[in-house]
Amino acid sequence: FFQAEGGIRDYKVTWSSDVCSSDLTSKVDLDVYDMELARRFEVDPDVEGPIRWDTAGSAGIRFVDSSVSSTVDNFCPLCPDYFVTTNRTFHGVGPRLALQGRRYLGRQRRWSAFANGGAALLVGQISNFDSRLVKDTNLLETQSVRGTLVIPNLDISLGTTWQWRDRTSISAGWMLMYWGHLGYSETIDTGGLPPGAVATSVPLTNSSLAYDGFFLRLTHSW
Repeated sequence: FFQAEGGIRDYKVTWSSDVCSSDLTSKVDLDVYDMELARRFEVDPDVEGPIRWDTAGSAGIRFVDSSVSSTVDNFCPLCPDYFVTTNRTFHGVGPRLALQGRRYLGRQRRWSAFANGGAALLVGQISNFDSRLVKDTNLLETQSVRGTLVIPNLDISLGTTWQWRDRTSISAGWMLMYWGHLGYSETIDTGGLPPGAVATSVPLTNSSLAYDGFFLRLTHSW
């Protein structure tokens, strides 16, 4: 079967102290596509009437398109003011394995509760562009990095399903997705610098991302 998931999230954070403040904005765009072969197993086939439990295992390929961008606007009278922008994109593909357990509810077994988990290992091309503007001196620095990256990926979901028609169902629940090395982090060291001095910057380093939230899914089988 084929499955597609995606989402866009925007964040804005303001940090301040007695001396300095920073405004951070971030945008995450993540599109995930799965092509899998699945096999269903009945746990209690000897029970009379409709089944109560079943499990399903699947194996396939996961495709990912990801874009993470952010801006940091720093205000500090005791050190240079910075405006930093970053944009990281990743396009990758890799194998995925998943396992699901389901408990059917009700006399007609149209309601069910499920839990599933999956793991993937993705390989693809990553592109990172970073610009840093020192507002006091109008000095602009840029950094561009391209290469190949291996991304470990884990996901779990819990939810419930209503079997609306024989081949059509509606599911809702909660999902958590983990992406290793898909994010980035940067540190600008301004400690102990006199006014007007140029701060040093630690190069961009890989970090992990995690997303969680509620989902609503419509499924039709052929």
